[in-house]
Amino acid sequence: MTLKRIKFKKIRYKMLFAVLILMILSLSFVAVIAQYQAQKKIREQSLRTNVSLMQVGVENMEASYEQLSDLYLSIYLNENFQYFLQQRSNDAFAGSRSYFDVLKSVFLSCISSRSDVYSMIYVDKKGYLTYTTRDEAGHYLSYEDALLPEEYADLIQNGSDWEKNQILIPTHKHMPLRNNAHPSEVYAIARNIINTQYHFEEEGTMFITVDLSRMEHLAEMMKPDPSARTVICDAKNRVIYDTANQLTGLQLPEDLKPPEGTENSTWDLDWDKERYVGLFARAEAMDCSIIMLIPESVYTADALSVSSGIMLGAVIIILVSVAITVYVSGTISRPIEQLATVMNTSGIKNLSNRVEISGQDETAQMGQAFNSLMDHLKDSIEKEYLMAIKQRDTIIKALQEQINPHFLYNVLQSISSMAALHGVSDVVTMANALGNILRYNIRGSDFRASLREEAAHVENYLAIQKIRFGSRLDYQIFIPEYLMNEQIPRVTLQPMVENAIVHGFADKTETGHIYVTAYMREGCLMIEVTDDGNGIEKESLIKLQEELSMPDITMITPAEHIGLSNLNARLKLLFKKARLEIDSDVHEGTVIRVIIRTEE
Repeated sequence: MTLKRIKFKKIRYKMLFAVLILMILSLSFVAVIAQYQAQKKIREQSLRTNVSLMQVGVENMEASYEQLSDLYLSIYLNENFQYFLQQRSNDAFAGSRSYFDVLKSVFLSCISSRSDVYSMIYVDKKGYLTYTTRDEAGHYLSYEDALLPEEYADLIQNGSDWEKNQILIPTHKHMPLRNNAHPSEVYAIARNIINTQYHFEEEGTMFITVDLSRMEHLAEMMKPDPSARTVICDAKNRVIYDTANQLTGLQLPEDLKPPEGTENSTWDLDWDKERYVGLFARAEAMDCSIIMLIPESVYTADALSVSSGIMLGAVIIILVSVAITVYVSGTISRPIEQLATVMNTSGIKNLSNRVEISGQDETAQMGQAFNSLMDHLKDSIEKEYLMAIKQRDTIIKALQEQINPHFLYNVLQSISSMAALHGVSDVVTMANALGNILRYNIRGSDFRASLREEAAHVENYLAIQKIRFGSRLDYQIFIPEYLMNEQIPRVTLQPMVENAIVHGFADKTETGHIYVTAYMREGCLMIEVTDDGNGIEKESLIKLQEELSMPDITMITPAEHIGLSNLNARLKLLFKKARLEIDSDVHEGTVIRVIIRTEE
C-alpha cells in the first residue's frame, strides 16, 4: 500500500495522520516548556535548600570555634596557670625550669581535652617560648630560634587588634619546633594573654593549633552533593580548608571570589573548565568566609530525570492515541456508537433504556436483540427480588422462632400464682420476669423494637439472673433518653448479656460486673455490653470473629454462641451495613458491640 493511497483513500489513515502530527507537536511543546520550568523550579528549590544547609554548617562551625574560647577560659581557671601568673613578678621564677614545666602541664591537660587540638605554644613578653604537642614538649629561650611561620612571628613582634579576642591564623604544615617533624596541616587561634593576677598586664601571646579533622567534617556536611566543593578562607582570602585539598594554605584565586555585594547569596561562575553555582556565607565569629561550589550539572541532572519521565509519558500517550485512533476510525460507525451509548448507560439501577430502531439492517437487528434482552432482564430481576424478599422473611421468622417458646408463657403464669399463694417472693419475681420475657418475644410479628423496649426486656432477664447469682452479679444500664426510640432487631440486648453471664462468670466466685451502654458515633448507633469476666481464649475468639464476619446468611444450628450467631444473622438481614463485633482478653473481660448506621 503506497503512501498516496494511505493518505487520500482511507479516512481512518487521514485521521491517524492528523492526530499523530497534532499529538507530536503538542506534546513536544509541552515537554520543552515542562523541561524549562522543571529545571528552573528544581534549581530554585535546591538553591534554597543548599543555602539553608550551608547556614546550618556555618552555625556549627562557629559553635566549634567558640569552643576554643572555652578552652582559653579553662586555661585561665587552671590552678597551675593561676600560679604561673602569680609568679611572673618573681625574677627567679621567670625562665626557670619550673616556669616551663608549669606551662607544659597546663598545655598537656588542654591538649588531652580535645582530640583536634594538636599543639599549644606560648611566647611571653621576654621572648621565652614554651610548647607542647601530641608528639613532644619543650621550650626556647628565644622564640626566634624556633623558626615559627611568618604569621606567628609577625603577630609576636608587631601585635594585632586584640579587640577580637581571638585571631585566626591560616593553615600551614605543622612546624617541627624541636625534633619531630609532622605532616599534619593545622590552623591556629592566637590570643593575647592578660595577667589577671597582676594589674591585668599583657603577658604574652598564646597559639592553639588545631588539625583540620573537625573542620573537614563540618565542611563535608555542608556539601549537598559529593561533586560539590567547600572552600573556607579568612578575612584576607587565605584558604584555611578546601574539601578538594587543592587550595588549602594558599591564596584564594580571583575567579572564586564572590562579586562585590554578594552576602549570603549565590552567583554563577566558570572555574577549571566547568560551570558552577557559587554560594557564599560569612562566619562572623571566625571572621572568615565559606564558599560553596556546586557543579551546574547537579541541577541539570535532576531536571533531566524529570524531563525523561515527561518524554516517556509523551511517547506512551502518542502510542496509545495512535492505537485508539486506528481502532475507532476503522471499526466504529454512528449506529453502533448509539447502541454502545445506550448499553453503557444501562445497568441494574437503570433497566428502562431502549435503542431506537430504524431500518432492517444488522445494526437494527442488534438493537432489537438488545431491547428484548433488557425486557427479559427487567422481568427476571423483579421476580428474583420478590423471591429474595420472601426468602428473607422466612429466614428471619425461622431465626426468631429459635428463641420464641410460646407454650411456656401460660405455665409460668400458673407458677407465679402458686408461688404468690405460698409467699415465695423470689419465685414470683422470677416467674413474672420470665413471663414478661416470653410475652415480649411472642408479641406481634414485627422484627424490630425500640431501645426502650429492649432495655425493659433485658432488665427482666437480669432480674432473674440477679436472684440466681445474688451479690456475685452487679449490672448497670446506661442508655440516654434521646436514643430510646432508635430501632434495633427485637431481642438484641438479651443474647449479648446472656453471653456475658454464661461465658464470663461461669467459674468466678468474686462479684462480676456487666455494663450495657448505647451512644452515637459518626452517624452510627453503638450498643455495647461489657463484662469483667473470664474472657475468651484466643483461638476460640478468632473462630467466633471469623463466623461473625462471614458475608453469607445461613440458618444457625445450636452451638456454643447460638444467641450471638442468631443475632448476627438477623442484623445482616434487617440492616445492610450493620455488624456484630466482639473483643476479649483472657481474665480481663469481653466487649460485645452492635453497630447500626442510623440512616438505614
